[in-house]
Amino acid sequence: MRFCSLMLPLQLAGAELGGAQYEQQPEEEEEEDGRVYGEAAHALSLSGVQHLDSLRTLLDALLTPRMPLCDLHIGFSNPPPAAVRGCEQQLSGLTALSIYSTSLAGPGGGTNVAVLQTLLEQAPRAVKLEVTLANECSALPSCVASRPWRVLCLHGVGLTDLPAGPYLTGFLGFLGFRV
Repeated sequence: MRFCSLMLPLQLAGAELGGAQYEQQPEEEEEEDGRVYGEAAHALSLSGVQHLDSLRTLLDALLTPRMPLCDLHIGFSNPPPAAVRGCEQQLSGLTALSIYSTSLAGPGGGTNVAVLQTLLEQAPRAVKLEVTLANECSALPSCVASRPWRVLCLHGVGLTDLPAGPYLTGFLGFLGFRV
């Protein structure tokens, strides 16, 4: 296992980070022929992300193309939706996504649910989602309700109603709601 942690304010690829943590763990996969092959699983945690112009540029600065992400934790303060577009290559293998944000409601009454939707569209293999908000949102975004999750944790979202949807199909983990 490889582990690297930077927990100090730094500027990288035009963004300000409160900290970054990278972890590589071997992951074993059994093939149809019964043989077991080792494949590296990469996890990245970014905290206190501010002034994010391009998540793609930030991920390119932190990872090489041979380091596909399986787990991304990102804590940011309301980036514009355009800042998280164009990450298909980096997020295509992502199976777990954790977002910690001050709110999904953007400045000027806009909404950053588009940020969550854009991230999820680029991570088609994601089966675990954790969203933690400091401020409430009024409804579960359709991008969350429209796909099956094995683990779904929503903290601080303030929901009073859950929409119909396939998001509990194949559910294996704890469904956490804290309002």
